[in-house]
Amino acid sequence: MKLKSLLFFAILAITSCNELEDNYKLCDSNYIYCNFFEIQFPEISQITDDNAQLSVEDLSTYRKLSQEHKNNSSSNSIFDNYTEIFIPRFSYNILDVNSLEKLWFGLALYPLDQRNNLSTVTDYFYNDFQTLNQSIYGECLRDKNSYLDTENSKIYNCVKDGLYSYDFWVSDEEFMWRMKCVWQENNFEGVNLKILKTEVVRSSDTCRKSFESFKSKIN
Repeated sequence: MKLKSLLFFAILAITSCNELEDNYKLCDSNYIYCNFFEIQFPEISQITDDNAQLSVEDLSTYRKLSQEHKNNSSSNSIFDNYTEIFIPRFSYNILDVNSLEKLWFGLALYPLDQRNNLSTVTDYFYNDFQTLNQSIYGECLRDKNSYLDTENSKIYNCVKDGLYSYDFWVSDEEFMWRMKCVWQENNFEGVNLKILKTEVVRSSDTCRKSFESFKSKIN
C-alpha cells in the first residue's frame, strides 16, 4: 500500500506545474448539460452532479415570465415575477489532494427583464432581493472598473468570513445568465485523481477564464 501511494505522488509530481496551465475543456452540445450554451472549464476540474438540465420547456417558461413582467406596469423588476435565486444548469468544482472542494463554479439561466437594462436589474437584485444570497456569500459590490463590466455584462465581488466569490451576469436578446464562482484560497494545489493530474490553481483567474468563454447558443 505504501509503495502504491509513493507511485501515485510521483506521477502527480511529474504532471504538476508551478503556474496555471491553459488546459481547458469545452462544454458544448456534446455534453447533456450544455445544449443551449458553451463554456470552457479547467481540465483538472470535475463536472458536478447537482445540475438541472435545461429543456425547451424551461425556455418557454422563462420567455412567458419575461413577457408577463413586460406587460405588468406594476412590476418593477423581473424578480417580482421570478423568485428563484440560483438553479445550476452547469457546474464544476476543483478538489485538493484530500478531495476537499476548493473552488465551485455554477451557471444559471434567468428570464430577461425587457423593461430595464442590465445595470438596473442587477442593482435591484443586490439592493432589494438578494437576502438569501447575502446570508451565504456576504455583500456583493459591482466592479465598474473591470473589463468584464460592459453594457451587456456585469461582475460583482462578494466576500463573507473568508469566502470569496464572483457574480457574473450576461444578458442577450431573450435571457439573462448568471455565473457564480466561489473559493477560499486564491492559490491552491488542485488535484484530479481520475486523470492523475495536479496543478497550481489561481481561483480568480480560473473564474474569469470561464466567464470570458461563455456563449449563448439559443436560437
